[in-house]
Amino acid sequence: MEITLRRSSGSGVTHAVVEGSSLPSPTGYFEIDGAGPLPIGSQVSFKAQAPMLSGRIYAEVRAPSTVGVAFSNPNAVPSVLSFFFTDSDGRDIGFGTTTISPNGQIARFLDQPPFNAPAGLRGSMSFTSTAPVAAIAVLGYLNERGVFLMPQDPVLELPNAGHAIIPYFIAGSVAGGNTSGDVKTTDIVILNTTDQPLSGTFTFFGQGSGSTEALPVNITIEGQTASTFSYSIPTRSSRRYAMSRTATTLYRGSIQMNPGSGTAAPTTFALESVTRNGVIVGQESIPGQRPSRALRAFVSGFVLNPFGGFIESAMFAIANPSPSPVAVTLELENPFSRTTVTVPPRGQVASSIEATFGLTIQQPYAGSLRILADSAVSAIVFQDFPNHDFTFTREPFDESAASTPVVLPHLPSGFQSYVTRIRVFRASSTQATTGVIRFFSQAGDPIDPNTLQ
Repeated sequence: MEITLRRSSGSGVTHAVVEGSSLPSPTGYFEIDGAGPLPIGSQVSFKAQAPMLSGRIYAEVRAPSTVGVAFSNPNAVPSVLSFFFTDSDGRDIGFGTTTISPNGQIARFLDQPPFNAPAGLRGSMSFTSTAPVAAIAVLGYLNERGVFLMPQDPVLELPNAGHAIIPYFIAGSVAGGNTSGDVKTTDIVILNTTDQPLSGTFTFFGQGSGSTEALPVNITIEGQTASTFSYSIPTRSSRRYAMSRTATTLYRGSIQMNPGSGTAAPTTFALESVTRNGVIVGQESIPGQRPSRALRAFVSGFVLNPFGGFIESAMFAIANPSPSPVAVTLELENPFSRTTVTVPPRGQVASSIEATFGLTIQQPYAGSLRILADSAVSAIVFQDFPNHDFTFTREPFDESAASTPVVLPHLPSGFQSYVTRIRVFRASSTQATTGVIRFFSQAGDPIDPNTLQ
């Protein structure tokens, strides 16, 4: 099921609850386009969110960057949200509370009331709620062209088991094609979701080939060139490791986290940036993951995108954290097709859907991509727009994960040229195929969805 929200209602911001006719409920994605009349690189995709009682977010309030957050209360009672910030040295500051009305929502940048994060902050925001809330965040960046880029800033539920791998990174200059000369870089953000300091290392691996193990590759971060970097994160804080934007050789691969002895695994995500003539023209997030043997994501291609009438395409990357090759079966839902690929030891396979399944422009596709592996892998899907500047990512669903009624916490439409697209689908074969989506205003009033399309 797909819904595109184009009209405004009240403030132009709504939120919604997805309820299946039976349990487990279906899930899906909601994708926000902030580009306005010209598709110039400002889209973001979120998974539908399960409500939580406490969480932590990477926080940055350093112009031209700032984090925006949205909290949705799907309950019939008010939710009292308590929050505080932790700076880069591990000091807790900026304690506060705010109340979200029954079925209500709040969306703000962190430097705005009621949060009022201090300028120059780089650390984290922690929150607890008296009733479960769903939350999303973006790491907003206003580039030199005045385009607001908004890659996802993952919201981590507490407690959190941490991440083993980031399935994709890219570093270096692009040669050939209409993007020749672009420099692609991948910053690493590590967030401490524990109440103890964390330390360890992370290593960049190339793609490898066939059964040949992928080798570590040297990357330059903050003036240091190496394949393995140490991290040390104070209690409840974070660290952003910025990759050099002067690299020439192009590398792709994955990043493996190696917690120090006796310390927990950190949570992490990567921020890929595209720099053209000194201007960052696109950004996207690649979330850290715990590997799984069964993943599913939505893909579409060779179809006219309703945001602007242009052609879209899909790509994927699958990373193997183990020292042995892994056979991975890929199943495309519509049109149905199946193939098998081998992911090298500690390596990665990255390809387009069209090349993998041998599709032509006369064969549009839209539906689930299932990733079924002999041993656990991680993956990311890229939704690409070949005739424009931008790409955004979709994080696959783990088919073994528990499924509950989910929330779409922030759905702008007709507000400052925003358009939102909702895709509801089954992320596992056991989920319900029917149900309802209930829309609410920020104040908590029900909304007729016909007024939004």
